[in-house]
Amino acid sequence: MRRDAAPPRLDQAIPPIARWRRASLPTYLPSEAVERVLANGDLTTPMGRRERAVLLRLARLGLRAGDVAA
Repeated sequence: MRRDAAPPRLDQAIPPIARWRRASLPTYLPSEAVERVLANGDLTTPMGRRERAVLLRLARLGLRAGDVAA
């Protein structure tokens, strides 16, 4: 056996590459749709301002809803 060769059967210790279903890139809203969603919020109430803040965080940072909820 060569000095730089792996011991026999050690290649079996490497796990296979994961193949998740639906692992494609997420879909996104065009910027015009994001602007329309943000324009329709009610900024006169605390809940409306909070919703806008959450939507801005989602849009500007590219976060998912679960990231913001966490």
